[in-house]
Amino acid sequence: MRIGELAARSGVAATTIRYYEAAGLLPAPARSGGNQRAYAEADLNRLLLIKRLRLLGVGLPELRGLVAFAAGERCGPLRGQLLPVVERRLVDLDRQVADLALLHAALLRYRDTLRLGLGAPDAPGARFACCDPATCACLGRDDA
Repeated sequence: MRIGELAARSGVAATTIRYYEAAGLLPAPARSGGNQRAYAEADLNRLLLIKRLRLLGVGLPELRGLVAFAAGERCGPLRGQLLPVVERRLVDLDRQVADLALLHAALLRYRDTLRLGLGAPDAPGARFACCDPATCACLGRDDA
């Protein structure tokens, strides 16, 4: 298959495929009579593995080692290598989810405070952050 088909089937841009080749993550493909790259199913499988590993946040140095296991068709050792990578990523994602939940709650509170401030300048909650209801333009005062 040509690089365009490999890109379409893998969901990886052709420029990225060329980069992975230059970085040594993908072997140099065979060439057709017209000097076009000719990829095999094994190249697609390897590219899909690289794509999954990148989604896990694996950097290039670690990626090289993991892909080398896959090149030797040694699934057992590869699985053993992938488990800590997946576990680290899960810890990172759990931390991000917790941080996003805190941010979400803070934004809800801030939104509610802002909504209260949209009424009369003396409405409960009208004074938020560092605004002074007597001078703050965001509370509808034109003379601020």
